[in-house]
Amino acid sequence: MMKLTKLAWDKAFKKEGKIFTKPQKDMARIVKFFKKQGVKILLDLGCGSGRHLVYLAKQDFDVYGIDIAKHGIKIAKDWLKEEGLRANLKIGDIYKKLPYKDNFFDAIISIRTLHHGKIEDIRRLIKEMERTLKPGGLIFITVRKEVAKKYIPREKLFGIKFIAPRTYIILGGSDKEMPHYRFNKEILRKEFKNFKIIDLWIEPESYYCLIGRFKKSFLNNLDNGKKIVDFTWLKNQAEDESNRKFISKLKNWYNNAHKGKYGKSKRLFSVKLGDYKIWLRRCSAHSSLDMYTDIFKYDRHFLLPEFSGKDAKIVIDGGACEGHYSLKIKQNNPSCKIIALEPNPLPYEILKKNVESNHLNNIIVVNKALDKEAGRIPFEFVEQVSSIGGKNMQIIKRHWLKKSLIKKTQVETTTLGELFRDYNLDSIDILKLDIQGMEMEVFKSSKNLLKRIHKIVIEWHTPKLRREIIKFFKKYRFNLVFEDKKSLGDLYFINKSFCLNKHE
Repeated sequence: MMKLTKLAWDKAFKKEGKIFTKPQKDMARIVKFFKKQGVKILLDLGCGSGRHLVYLAKQDFDVYGIDIAKHGIKIAKDWLKEEGLRANLKIGDIYKKLPYKDNFFDAIISIRTLHHGKIEDIRRLIKEMERTLKPGGLIFITVRKEVAKKYIPREKLFGIKFIAPRTYIILGGSDKEMPHYRFNKEILRKEFKNFKIIDLWIEPESYYCLIGRFKKSFLNNLDNGKKIVDFTWLKNQAEDESNRKFISKLKNWYNNAHKGKYGKSKRLFSVKLGDYKIWLRRCSAHSSLDMYTDIFKYDRHFLLPEFSGKDAKIVIDGGACEGHYSLKIKQNNPSCKIIALEPNPLPYEILKKNVESNHLNNIIVVNKALDKEAGRIPFEFVEQVSSIGGKNMQIIKRHWLKKSLIKKTQVETTTLGELFRDYNLDSIDILKLDIQGMEMEVFKSSKNLLKRIHKIVIEWHTPKLRREIIKFFKKYRFNLVFEDKKSLGDLYFINKSFCLNKHE
């Protein structure tokens, strides 16, 4: 069938030339969104004769394109040359392994192309999109909408033949022998389950349009000491030119830190990013930038709409670190009350400044760890990496972490029961926990309170802990509605006792 498709497209481009000359009508909006998100390297799947390659190259993207039709690629190359533009083009079958590295593209587009295959072909392509996209990468696709028996005129004129469930070929015209798979919303959401759907709408010509973000998180890179910050995106978040210049300075510090050359100063400073003044410490600024990027660009802990906090009244941020999760909850819902707990004295100082300097009301900051009982416990932390700390730093193997960097102290602890009592809480809408392996001790000591918690998002730190958490919450009638399945991923739970929309 792919051979027939290749011949059909080659024939179409030979006969009709460019076929399409104007970009998809929403492309200007998509370009604006992509630029705001810091997209630089972009792939056009099924680029055809190049209408989007030309348009995107003019917008200064580093553009790649692939298409099965050699005549389409030839037309695209000639068109780009005429315009004085460049793009990286390949002839290839998009339903086979894509000829690109893992984690390479910031964004992928596919306009009226992805549906030209059977469902097994489409699923294989989606897997390849996931492989080649960077964590948090973006997609914009348009696919044929299910139109029941009311086919477009071309299909009425030439007739169709079903070759597989929901898949047909047209028996004549320029689309002759090309497979067409018919999507509906449910199928789209199911097949793109590893993407957070940002927007989904229908073109008048019976095509679905979908913008999505790949849910693969950068946290694995973050915890293993790898670089994750997108400084182009970060500069776009900066308030003004002076902040952008300062971010360029931060980039040098960041690169040095990832070579093991940490700053020594504990001096605090701030930079205006997005809606907030964000505080950093010289010796751990690279770690702060990683966390800010992971939450504000890649939606760490926010991969499901139900966990955005927009409808929440009470949120507990356990293991708040420097407060980026709490800041984003407040951005989504200014009226929400947040109790943010952080035992590590260094990030706690920044947490407090982030809340106070941004004049955020109704965030209570608590310099304590959540544990099975109130009191004091030994605590290990690293001054140069504010995102890690706990009872035992050896719970996770970190090849880059030298024992000489680990500091020890004593911190105060509290319990879920004390939070309910001290803050007069009837229930908790979202409990977010990133407490470095102490989760099960907290939950086992608070079994009677679980029925009063609506939603829980937990970052797990070992495979054993992940299994224990899933088993425990199944017993206490929580649905695991989503899992970020990468190492050190998040588990998203919803209490069955509450009437909420559920994800399959």
